[in-house]
Amino acid sequence: MSTASQIEQLLDLCFYAKKITETLPALPKGMKHRHNFVLYEVYKTLQKLGVCHVSDISRNLNTSMPSITKLITELEKMGFVLKTADPSDKRAVQLSLTETGYQFVKDYMLDFHQAWAENLDDVSEEEIRNAQHLLEKFKVSMPANHPSREDEMDGLPGSSFRN
Repeated sequence: MSTASQIEQLLDLCFYAKKITETLPALPKGMKHRHNFVLYEVYKTLQKLGVCHVSDISRNLNTSMPSITKLITELEKMGFVLKTADPSDKRAVQLSLTETGYQFVKDYMLDFHQAWAENLDDVSEEEIRNAQHLLEKFKVSMPANHPSREDEMDGLPGSSFRN
């Protein structure tokens, strides 16, 4: 099989994967899928570190600070996130989930992922790591002269590929 045919097959798989994500539970009105990633990252960071800053989310999602700040501001307006000044550095902002934010993460992420995982008990961690590695390799291999738009990659779950 030629390399061009392999690229075609990979693109078909990416299209199929996108179709799968489109079958995820409907989000509340006004919510974007990027908000999911941010909320889930806030939750995971709080669980791991006990404190969460905007810079943590930006770094973990491999996304620019302005993009994350905009998404967090939107989530704050929707009542999912609270922003407070960091007591040790007034320039820094700490993030926490509201009860609504936590309930969203529980319903749309934790419980849903658990139910889905139960249907995938025959998939090994190695298979998942191989798929993640392949997708990351595919993502970074796009020719540099291709007129792709970086802002479309911005906000993608980069941390999911590394965890």
